[in-house]
Amino acid sequence: MRNYFIFLLIGLFFLISACEESAVEKEDSLENDQEKEEEVASEEEKTNNELSLEEVREIIEQREEEEEKILEQVLDNHFHDFSGVNWGVEVGEDDQEFDKAVGIVREELSEVMTADMLDEEAETITIATFCECDAYYSGMESVDARLEIVEQTEEYFQVKFLSIEPMGMDEQGGIQNVWDFKLEDQDTWKLDQKQAISPEEEPLNLTVDDMKEVYNNWGNSVEFVEEREYEDENYLVFKDSNDFYNVWNVKDASTNYDLRSEYNDDE
Repeated sequence: MRNYFIFLLIGLFFLISACEESAVEKEDSLENDQEKEEEVASEEEKTNNELSLEEVREIIEQREEEEEKILEQVLDNHFHDFSGVNWGVEVGEDDQEFDKAVGIVREELSEVMTADMLDEEAETITIATFCECDAYYSGMESVDARLEIVEQTEEYFQVKFLSIEPMGMDEQGGIQNVWDFKLEDQDTWKLDQKQAISPEEEPLNLTVDDMKEVYNNWGNSVEFVEEREYEDENYLVFKDSNDFYNVWNVKDASTNYDLRSEYNDDE
């Protein structure tokens, strides 16, 4: 009888231990499940906060429109103050009028550009706005094809895109742009940095789909004709709705007037 009670107590001991171990494992499992749910929710929230490609395109286009409006207003308000200047040729170190103009441009464009971007661009933009000369050329900056988000956080994103000169140029017809945007003033995306990558640094390697996207963004209807090798260079040949042929160098989007003339029967 005594042995019976001893075995009974031992059995109860193991049963209680097993129950306690099971409870601990269950608690750990619940904690792990809760952690996983929190991780999933965090990832979903992060995904929901990410900008889509169309939202990024809208931000870029809206910023460009706002910049144009701001500079038009600056020119209207200060045309008589700075008209006829020749800052594009040479700006003196102590040119107070130029410094004043730059200050105006910086203040107004701070709505769409960060201070770092204005440090890089304000003087050049000032010359372009007030100087009646060809000293300033903004370059190719339209979003014509291959818009992609390189990286982004809640307060920053970087994009890369292809810009093409509409009629092509003999030397170079396209370029790749990399732009950085920062979120400032709580809800305003401002241009923070920009870099132009030339075809010499990184060939464009144009495809038929690239140029169809380019023409579509220009509002033109085109037909792909053929890919043609000419003078050791590869070209994409397109015909527009007016039966005009244009050729695009695959490497740099430049045109070739002799080759284009062949297709258009130019005399």
